Order: sequence, then structure tokens, then C-alpha cells
Amino acid sequence: MNILLAQSSPEIIGSAVGVLLGLAMFLGLLVLAVVCIVKAFTKRTKGWIIAGCVSGIVLSIPIFLILTGFVTGFVNGFQRARHSRDSVRYSADPPASSLKSEATQLVRGRDIAYSLHIPTTWRIKRAVQDFDTLSSYKSLYIGVIAEEANLGSPETIAEIARDKIKEAGTDITWSAPAPLVLDGRSWLEFTVECKVDKIPLSYQFYVYAGREGTFQVVGWTTQNLFSRDASLMRQVMQQFHFPE
Repeated sequence: MNILLAQSSPEIIGSAVGVLLGLAMFLGLLVLAVVCIVKAFTKRTKGWIIAGCVSGIVLSIPIFLILTGFVTGFVNGFQRARHSRDSVRYSADPPASSLKSEATQLVRGRDIAYSLHIPTTWRIKRAVQDFDTLSSYKSLYIGVIAEEANLGSPETIAEIARDKIKEAGTDITWSAPAPLVLDGRSWLEFTVECKVDKIPLSYQFYVYAGREGTFQVVGWTTQNLFSRDASLMRQVMQQFHFPE
């Protein structure tokens, strides 16, 4: 359930090694170019003059790229800072949309014909990790885990979900499971705050097990956005309907 994760540890290590190798190559090229240019001025022989000219041309390429990157980074940083200020103002406002004001699409399960009304502006994917369907909008995600077998009771499924969180997360805090009526059946709902690969996430779980099968409806986003988006997330999650 770590769809929001950034690069994995091997990718980060590979990127760091690549940066170090690039820096070493640039420093070596810089030293060689300086030597050739100095020799061209002091020796004034044809060979050193040619070597100095070639080194100067070759050295100008990475210098140009560095200057271009610096200017681009400065412009992007300025734009991100302005976007951040706009985001702070936006976060202080109520959510921009609610399910009542949006057109929705009916999403049905891949193997089990449950249904869920999802806003048309959201993206829908199927068979992503453990999820039968996964819906997302910006940093907000809602997934459904559906199994045909009856695995016991909502209490059993809540315990299974908590065990999986313990395997993947750290700094875990969760609420006690509470009863919830969804589509006329008794479910349990609880929230979880944890860090997965150092990313602070907040989850909302609705879990059920009975004659219709076993279902987990899971919504999540980052902890700093949860209070803003939880209302819309729960509205969508509560659109779940069992197979007819």
C-alpha cells in the first residue's frame, strides 16, 4: 500500500554514485584543461596551443551546462516557492470539491462485481499491488481489496490489516476499530498514521467479512493533507455497494 513512495534505496544509491562519478570526471577534465591552457601560453609550441584550444572548447561545454542548470534551477525554485505560497492559501480553504457537486462514474470490481461511484476527474487503475481497483486524484488514493472467500469477521480482517501495516510501517498510531454500517452490513472502520520509507501517511480503513466475501476499502494520503481531504475521501469510500 505504498503507492506514494518515491525512489527505492537502490535507485537513490545509484543516483548518488552517478553524481560522484560525474563530479570526478569534471574535476579531472578541469585540471587537464588548465594544464593545457597554461602550457600553451608558456611553451607557445604548436602542440600545446592546439591542446589548449581543444581543452578550452571541451571545458566550455560542461561550464555552459552548469550555468544553464543553475539558471533553470533558480527559475524552478522561484516557481515552486510561489506555488508553495499558493498551496498554503489553498490548504486554509475548504476542499475544492465534494462528491455531491461532481459527476461520478460507476466502477465495478474486476472479479467480484462490487461497485463504487468515483468522481469522473479521478484516475482508475485495476490490479495494482493488492488492490482489485485503485482510484486516485492528486495525492489522494482509494483502493479496494476484494476476495471471494469469507475470511471470518470484520474483527479478523482488521487484525490482518494491522499486521500488514506493522510489516511495512514505523511510528504507527491507530484508532480502535469502531462499528460502521455500509450498504446495510456491519463493517469496522479505523484510521492509521505511520511512516512508510520515511513518508508520513494517514490511512482510513473500512473492513468487512461475511457471506458476500471479504472486502477492505482503504483510503490514504500524506498526513499533512489528511485533515483537508478526509471528508471527500470518506464520501467516496461510503459509495461502496456489494454485488447485486
